[in-house]
Amino acid sequence: MKKYQLQSNDLSTSLVFYRALFNQMPEEIWPDRLRFETPKLQLSITEARVPAIPTDPFSLHVDEKDLIEVYDRMKRFTTKQRFREQCEELEDAIGLIDPDGNRWIIGDEQREVEFEKCYINT
Repeated sequence: MKKYQLQSNDLSTSLVFYRALFNQMPEEIWPDRLRFETPKLQLSITEARVPAIPTDPFSLHVDEKDLIEVYDRMKRFTTKQRFREQCEELEDAIGLIDPDGNRWIIGDEQREVEFEKCYINT
């Protein structure tokens, strides 16, 4: 099981984002931290009002069916323009950026993703 620890400038915003990503509420909620647990990873988020330090992308491996479901839930968090000719077809992985700037590769962890790209579900 992968274990990740993140810091958040706004725990409420992180709660909304990660609740949608994992499609579940956190296992534990404290005033200054959250803990999500899935069969594949454990994520602890601590509130700390400091600028995020860029890191390598985090990853969450999901199969094709789950990737489509994750993408459908996460569309509202993307701020990309939705012009069809500028989007790529949803394939093996997508890149997501959380409210604090942490980057996630969802799907095939070995796949290169563009974090500012929009996708379409064909």
